[in-house]
Amino acid sequence: MAVRTLLERLEHPDHPSERELVESEDHLIESIQANLQRVINARRGFAPVAPEYGLSDLSDLTGFGSSIPRVEDEIRKLVERYEPRLTNVKVRFLARQEQRFILQFDITGQMSLGNKNRPALFRSIVEPSGEMTVRRG
Repeated sequence: MAVRTLLERLEHPDHPSERELVESEDHLIESIQANLQRVINARRGFAPVAPEYGLSDLSDLTGFGSSIPRVEDEIRKLVERYEPRLTNVKVRFLARQEQRFILQFDITGQMSLGNKNRPALFRSIVEPSGEMTVRRG
């Protein structure tokens, strides 16, 4: 059994009292991916009831190389707080020699499906627009 997010329960009110439902691994991964996309693309301070929700503006980075650990840590804390279906979260910057000006981060963790833990990998890429795209790894 996996927990549906509040937005998923609002989008599909056909079973409003069902917070948990049996779902496939693919559905769980898609749900986590969609939630990560929302959380990471929200700007910090956007939600007055949760001022720590969202990521700081990446255009404010100074000293690019020295800022990477701070961004990794910030993404990890966001995922740990706002995506509880992922545990043992790790975030790692992917340095690409051929794409030096593209920020990519791997987000890894464990997701629980039934009574089994499964590894999960998502790749987050900062697009030229500043928005981060989250894909399955």
